[in-house]
Amino acid sequence: MKIGAGLSQEQSLKLHLSQELKQAITLLQYSSAELMQYIQELALDNPLIEIKENSELSVFYHKKNPQGKSGAANLIELVHDRSASLADHLHSQLRMTKASGSVLAGARLLIEQLDENGYLTKDAVVLLGGAGLSVSEAQCSLLALQSLEPAGVGARTLQECLLLQIERIKERPELAINVIRDHFMLFAERSWKTAAKLANCRLEDIQEVYDFIQTLNPKPGSVYGGNQTSYVIPDLVVKCSEGSWEAGCNDEALPEIGISPVYKKLKGSSEERELKKYLAEKQQQCIWLVKTIDQRKETMVKVMKEILAVQHRFFRTGKQETLKPLTLSDLSEACGIHESTVSRTLRGKYVQTPFGTLEMKSFLTNKISSENEAGQSAAGAKEMLARLVRDEDKTSPLSDQMIAAVLLERHDLKLSRRTVAKYRDQLKIPSSSRRRRYTEAGND
Repeated sequence: MKIGAGLSQEQSLKLHLSQELKQAITLLQYSSAELMQYIQELALDNPLIEIKENSELSVFYHKKNPQGKSGAANLIELVHDRSASLADHLHSQLRMTKASGSVLAGARLLIEQLDENGYLTKDAVVLLGGAGLSVSEAQCSLLALQSLEPAGVGARTLQECLLLQIERIKERPELAINVIRDHFMLFAERSWKTAAKLANCRLEDIQEVYDFIQTLNPKPGSVYGGNQTSYVIPDLVVKCSEGSWEAGCNDEALPEIGISPVYKKLKGSSEERELKKYLAEKQQQCIWLVKTIDQRKETMVKVMKEILAVQHRFFRTGKQETLKPLTLSDLSEACGIHESTVSRTLRGKYVQTPFGTLEMKSFLTNKISSENEAGQSAAGAKEMLARLVRDEDKTSPLSDQMIAAVLLERHDLKLSRRTVAKYRDQLKIPSSSRRRRYTEAGND
């Protein structure tokens, strides 16, 4: 067989995305905050982009004033809260104590070793011994730290953290310290019958201690620092007008974008070829940006209108159990756009409703097996499960198998025990053994 080199022509079709189309796809999946940041960065490079900030912003977080005072009296609420960190809070208290210099120095070192929850993760004696403090001075430094607020700070374990808090509360169950100090593992594992026997008390007493422990904070340091408020800007607004629900864009989520008249005039009057070329490119970029943002708004409204059409019962009642099964493929078919486009449209987008600011993707839910031809959504099943647990007899809570049986009997919902357990975990509902409460009649 003879092998040789040659030239030949071949026709083929390939999908090619222009740079503008790629950027349009990227902008579609941006949230309002991300898109605003992109626009500001683009404006730094493009002098023709003029950003006109909105002079009046709608308030999406309504707060009633119980005193009925005017807004002027509440201006202090608008000041940014520069909360002190846990270390700052502890250092300020430490300066007011009467401890000796070495103890204060040791306590300051220990404060810097606390984690974000207020726990001391290193051995105080070893840590302060390296700084030249004796064992007794190290122990006094630890006691000085643990005497500060919030109660429980400086603890080495959860058990110690709870004990430090319990000791400061006068109105506590009589057995609280005894149970946590001597039978903590049995208490935590809910081996309450064994704990009650060893503590020589009733199950109701253990239940009382448990209810009291629920009022304590296992992470006392978490209330300081790291609490920077994150705000959600809704991209869409849904409201009822004359009996019908309408979806529209939140025009105040983004500023108005235009072409700077100064540079536009310069483009027309300048005779420099390179300058005119540069300004023409930047003007085209600005026109494309405005067009892409408008297209983004149209796509979001189109998808939201389809969601309204399917989930109209939810918008009338605000109840999660009224949500119908709705998937990405359903929206894709209804809107006549690709499923990936729908996914990008939903990503990070929020909608303002009469029931609060909700994620767009929260209206999507899978269909589960049901005797009803219309089917039932997973969100509806979770709501029914939560209501069932809420109304159960706490002295004899329902097991996952019993919950599945009741849902099938009452609501024609066919769920396996594993599915019930999965939904229960997602709702952060503990197992039946952990939900059980003990009374005189339910000690057996």
